[in-house]
Amino acid sequence: MRYLSDRRTGKLKPLASAIFFLFSAFTISACGTSEPEDLSSAALIVNGVPMEIPFVMKIDNEPVSLDEYRFFYLNVKKQMDGGDPTYWTQPNSEEKEKELKATTLSLLKSTHAVLHLAEQQQLSLTDTELSRIDSDVKSQISALGGLPKYHRALKEKYLNDNLYRQIWKINYCRQKLWSYYFDRGGQFYISDDAISNNEKQTSYNALFTKLIHTTVGELDIQLSDEYDLIGIDTLQ
Repeated sequence: MRYLSDRRTGKLKPLASAIFFLFSAFTISACGTSEPEDLSSAALIVNGVPMEIPFVMKIDNEPVSLDEYRFFYLNVKKQMDGGDPTYWTQPNSEEKEKELKATTLSLLKSTHAVLHLAEQQQLSLTDTELSRIDSDVKSQISALGGLPKYHRALKEKYLNDNLYRQIWKINYCRQKLWSYYFDRGGQFYISDDAISNNEKQTSYNALFTKLIHTTVGELDIQLSDEYDLIGIDTLQ
């Protein structure tokens, strides 16, 4: 299993924990700036010049935008360095950057595996669930004081509106898969009198991790020509 190092604790986090961190409910708060919001897409900075790329990779022929990749990349980076830029100038910096990109890729594969597996099992979001996402966005905009502040708050989390909605959809798909496999009548359901609740949850977690891992292995990954340009100095 791939691990995500956390400089602040000195411990290594399993990949599953990293995914939970990234997709746990965000506390979106407004920042103090009153500057106009920049809604432009992410760009690589190559030799001091912004460079927009059509996609970073394709997963099962679905393009992964630089915006999506950046969300994972910068969150993993933040977990690794704890906000200390000197972390990347210390010994083994090249290996650390390789770990950063490898972990980012693993997270992307795992989240797309959730979507892929949900599609395989013909699990899709209902109109009610899609409406809940719209309602949440409207509530966030209202609570934050308007659309510009909403966009700025998302930007603080390396997000935009499309990615925020995508996170909601991935969480819904994960919940649906869990119910599909482990609720009463599901393929891997274990009766309450068979084992203890703790043993059941441990078994379910292991099975779900295995299902995602197997699905990851089935995904077709095609990296773009620009993928090798991504690094600490070019993606911020």
